[in-house]
Amino acid sequence: MKLRVASAILGVVLVFGALAGVKGSQIMTLIDSSKAGGPPPEAVAVGSVRAAVWESTLTSVGNVTAIEGVVVRTEVSGRVEKIAFEPGWRVTEGTVLVELDRSIEAANLRQAEAEADLARRTLN
Repeated sequence: MKLRVASAILGVVLVFGALAGVKGSQIMTLIDSSKAGGPPPEAVAVGSVRAAVWESTLTSVGNVTAIEGVVVRTEVSGRVEKIAFEPGWRVTEGTVLVELDRSIEAANLRQAEAEADLARRTLN
């Protein structure tokens, strides 16, 4: 029994010794090759040079806020028929900016004129 245990221990020691010898040999080979040749060469990419025109503008995303602005409101309600200005224009006082639909007011005016004419005739 003692002989078996001793032979098993001797076998394990021989296996570990063989592995250590092989690894030691590999390490010594790597050390010798690094002393002789230095570090491995670097990989380099190559390309050709050509002239190109660069644009002087940049594209970006952001918000713009006006320094001065105006809100256009009407004193009377109605449908807008025509917008008489473009965004960014400078306008002066008295300039017509929008025109509203006048058809209802024109019809009311004709009705009032007809009623006034009828009242004049009735009076006469």
